[in-house]
Amino acid sequence: MLLVIANIFVLSVELYYTQGKDYVNEFIDSGTVEEKCATVDGKIENFKEAVEYIKENDKSFYRITKKDTTYENLSIIYDYNPIQLYFSLGNGNVYNLSCNLEDNCYSHTKCVNGGDRRTKFTTLLSNKYFICDKDDSRYIPYGYTFYHQIENTLIYRNENYIPLGIIYDSYITKEQYESLSPLEKEDALLTTVMLEDKNKVNISNVQNITINKPINLKYREIGDLIQNNTLNIIKNNESIELIIDEIPANCELYLSIDNLKYDSGNNRTDFKITAQIDGITNSEDVKDFISSAYYMDNPNFLMNLGITKENQDNRLKLTFNKKGTYSFDGLQILAISMEEYEEKVEKLNANAMQNISYGNNYISGTINSNNDGILQITTSYSNGWKAYVDGNEIEVFKVNEAFIGINVEAGEHTVEFKYETPYLKLGFIFSVIGIVGFVCIIVSDRKRKNNI
Repeated sequence: MLLVIANIFVLSVELYYTQGKDYVNEFIDSGTVEEKCATVDGKIENFKEAVEYIKENDKSFYRITKKDTTYENLSIIYDYNPIQLYFSLGNGNVYNLSCNLEDNCYSHTKCVNGGDRRTKFTTLLSNKYFICDKDDSRYIPYGYTFYHQIENTLIYRNENYIPLGIIYDSYITKEQYESLSPLEKEDALLTTVMLEDKNKVNISNVQNITINKPINLKYREIGDLIQNNTLNIIKNNESIELIIDEIPANCELYLSIDNLKYDSGNNRTDFKITAQIDGITNSEDVKDFISSAYYMDNPNFLMNLGITKENQDNRLKLTFNKKGTYSFDGLQILAISMEEYEEKVEKLNANAMQNISYGNNYISGTINSNNDGILQITTSYSNGWKAYVDGNEIEVFKVNEAFIGINVEAGEHTVEFKYETPYLKLGFIFSVIGIVGFVCIIVSDRKRKNNI
């Protein structure tokens, strides 16, 4: 024991004291981490105060997002519901939804990375507030209006907010859903619910839903560097420019690249692409199996370039941080009209859940539906959920790839959802049996020895 203590002392002096390697000077000053979190590393100066203001003035259920998607776990520190998550273990259903909508997921640990500020996706996730720096107001999604200002920090509120629980009166099958593009899937979920097992519901299928299809905008490249869907970047941080023709106003603009592959000439495949247009900058940092233990091969890009306006700048600049060969199956500039968006949200909100209360393991509320339908709660699906309608237990099933859903009949109802970790009670029972058995073995063994 004395040798161990002496060893710890000697190593500590050698590593941390100024007479040794002086590691103590590499520690940051007290309070620095809290300041970085409260200001999102200086990018949103009064982020903490903004969250506190929202919580003080709105006691309902909602989610909050921010312009910057780093510091994903700030919600744990400041106790709010986010759409940025970073966990070693995330819900696989939510991850699948994010990937199928091409929300630029390249890591298991980022189930939802802010939804890329996409209007429809974040609204479907019950996002109500958007926090940003005053200089970043250009990044606000469609339908958000100014709510409050704290010095240089602005809060915007989603006027098309969808509550935690909504009722769909029609559905599409998984086969129908998978035939759609990511942006079409996103739009479809504002109208109808996707079911993997249609035998679980008693409402009729809808075959001809109205989907707002993306507008494929024409563009031309300056310099003609792209040849046969291949781009050779000869130096780091080289850029190309695309001139987009006739960009319509009041649309959400996207850069879409299908099956993008990067060849660096060695075994490294990590890279970063940055897109800039009319005051909007968006980037995607793609890791590889060397730089990230959680890397996922997801070669399809869909980058949100913001809401278009009158006299929109039509020059799109793409910057590649590493030299090498980039090949792809297709590069498109897509515009999504927001013309029918508010009407679809209004229909969903007509039968939304009211009087919502929630805690760590339960959600409850009331509904008043005009028709039979499927109630979706936008929390991640798991086998541990149980549901009760007017006190009677009802089957819970997965809807829209990631969330929990139940059948509800027309009329007024009280609904309640309770969560219990699967096999928790059974595991406790077996643990008790094991402990009792272990004690019995010890007692029996002692009696046997005493009798010898």
